[in-house]
Amino acid sequence: MEQRVDRVEQRQDRLEDIVATMGELLIETREMVVEMRRENRQTRRIWIAIARKQELFDDDEFQDVFGDE
Repeated sequence: MEQRVDRVEQRQDRLEDIVATMGELLIETREMVVEMRRENRQTRRIWIAIARKQELFDDDEFQDVFGDE
């Protein structure tokens, strides 16, 4: 009976470790997603600036492609 209790406690400890690790991974993933979104916004701004500079679109086309940027 005592061995069984020990095994259950070991499993519980492992599960707690897994949950803690998953929490850390979720935080890291969220930070990466935030950074990727920031980089995507910067890239979009660059492409908008290039499109304006090169006059690739007239005003109506620009609005269709880029919205209110």
